[in-house]
Amino acid sequence: MRLNDAILGRITSGTFAALAVVTVCEAVSPAYANNVSDGLAITVSQVGSDVVMSFSGAVNLANVGLGNTSTGNHADVIPGINALFIGGVASTTADRYTLDTSALFGAFSGNTLVFPTSSSGDFFGFYGGGALLYVPTGYITNTQISGSSTYAGENLAQVGLNVGSYTLTYDTTSTITLTVGTPVPEPVSMSLLGAGLVGIGLVRRRQA
Repeated sequence: MRLNDAILGRITSGTFAALAVVTVCEAVSPAYANNVSDGLAITVSQVGSDVVMSFSGAVNLANVGLGNTSTGNHADVIPGINALFIGGVASTTADRYTLDTSALFGAFSGNTLVFPTSSSGDFFGFYGGGALLYVPTGYITNTQISGSSTYAGENLAQVGLNVGSYTLTYDTTSTITLTVGTPVPEPVSMSLLGAGLVGIGLVRRRQA
């Protein structure tokens, strides 16, 4: 029995279409999600009476020199040496890479060593005084990581951090961003926001 040419053409077209769908789905498969570098973002927020620090993203270490493996690490803030460590558990092991993090030094003030009351997730941090970057042991470059630490009963000033946004750019396009608190909008920004809200109100009134 011979298939009609038109029917055969539809079947063939449908097959190619199905293959195209499969190809697209494979291209965005979650299996590739842990091998995409979007940079790493560190956020420090005042949540009620506590300070919560968290990080997420990926670190590009392709052209960064590996120092060695360090033991006995733990989360803390040491403003005097421009050091910030988040997540992990007590006495965790981490790989150390050589990287100049001076672009993030503006976030620190004071000289008090502060420890969190709790931490979880992966371990990450940097020690500005030694130009060192810390990542989980065996970390594969551009792999997604995340972790957090909570400082109960503390405020941003007490943990030695200044409100603002600080960005380290290295290896041309790779970034590590540290955002502390929420900067208060400048007067001009507030005026523009007010004007925008008034404009929205007038538009709604006319539409009514």
